[in-house]
Amino acid sequence: METRRGPIEVGPIRLRFDDGAEVFRDDQRAASLSRLEASIEAFTVVRDRDRRRAALPAQAEEEMESPAPAGAVNRLAWVAQLAGTLDLEAETAGVGWLDAYLSRADWLELEGSGHLVVRLEVERGELRPGTRLVFEGEDIGVRYLDYRARGRAELVGDLEDGRPQLDARFRGFELERELQEAPYVRGDELSVRISARDASLVRLPELDVTVDLPWSEVPDLRAYNVYLPVDELAITGGRGRVRARFELETAESAGRGWVELESDRFELRSGELGLAGRLHVVAQLGEGEIASRSFGLSGSTLELSGITVRRQGEIVNENWHGELGFERGRLRLGPPFVGDAEVSLELADASPLLAYFAERRPKLSRLGRVLRVRDITGSARIVLDRGTLLFDRFELHGDRLDLEGRLCLSAGTDRGALYAKSLGIGMAAEFVDRDRRWTVIRPRHWYEKRRQQVRCLEPTPSL
Repeated sequence: METRRGPIEVGPIRLRFDDGAEVFRDDQRAASLSRLEASIEAFTVVRDRDRRRAALPAQAEEEMESPAPAGAVNRLAWVAQLAGTLDLEAETAGVGWLDAYLSRADWLELEGSGHLVVRLEVERGELRPGTRLVFEGEDIGVRYLDYRARGRAELVGDLEDGRPQLDARFRGFELERELQEAPYVRGDELSVRISARDASLVRLPELDVTVDLPWSEVPDLRAYNVYLPVDELAITGGRGRVRARFELETAESAGRGWVELESDRFELRSGELGLAGRLHVVAQLGEGEIASRSFGLSGSTLELSGITVRRQGEIVNENWHGELGFERGRLRLGPPFVGDAEVSLELADASPLLAYFAERRPKLSRLGRVLRVRDITGSARIVLDRGTLLFDRFELHGDRLDLEGRLCLSAGTDRGALYAKSLGIGMAAEFVDRDRRWTVIRPRHWYEKRRQQVRCLEPTPSL
């Protein structure tokens, strides 16, 4: 041992706690240990100031040399003096000992109890090859963004290309949304990879996080109603499956990813209109801002197929299909969703839209050729915000058919205005709640006047 200029060498030492111990961090309990065994093999505390300075990264040197405020404690500088091997094995009742490692990601949290085995290879306060962590438990939790996965899992940590990696591998899990009472996704596999950008134990690392969700069961699609902004639009039944991938990073507080959801049988209700059939959604989430939970939507699609359209229980159309393509826009992950997007439309025909404006089946039959026009294309702006669903500036075109209008569903009053022109003949419609009116007398003028009256809470999404 050298007390002033040279290193202090310690080892080997073995520690054992059988009756339980508690680990504290910042006066808060980080973990309870029901059993702990540790060994220290030839651990060195380097005391030579010149050698230490040469080995330290600039940030660590600044932390050690800069004067600390009165009463402040430099918690990390001493770590830069360590070199050696530490083996530890314990039964733990928490994973709070990882909080400091994850502290740059306030949207990421690990929890649970289990069996921990650790080997740390440290040199000058940095992790070296040979470092490995294995933590296994029957009830492990991972929170990312506003989601929480729980189940049987194994956490494995090591170094890959010099970067510390921590992989959480679930084998049987349930996924829930914060503030939801029940899980809405169940599956066999889920992986969360946490990668630090450097191996220093002195600096708090910037993190890259990847979440991979393979195809997993959605037992009840009604769980997604929490994302919908208005009571007038609701999923009433169905089950499906979902898969997803998120890539998140703390350095730029940015993220990207995608979610794919499909169902062979789903049911949707909007007022007196009902849709039932197949659903396929691919959400391409880009240009993400983690703090606001908002993402770009360009390239996303929503497909409906094999749809039975009903109004007041009567079948309006069978085997209908339609597709929405998101050209641009943003979405904030609620609940509820807040979004503003420009979409393209490809529809088998206009029957669901016309059924919404028609009061009953006989009125629909009078629309004649308008209902029979196939392969309709168009565009619209869709806005979700503060209890409002707005279809603004929608325009549809088919074989000598033009449709345009505005539709607003809100927690207060539902309103809409529609103009249709086919073979040179025009007609217009409006509805206010359950009151519908149609006219063929000066329909364009009549429509323009009613369209301006379709006012709802004008959404201003903070995206």
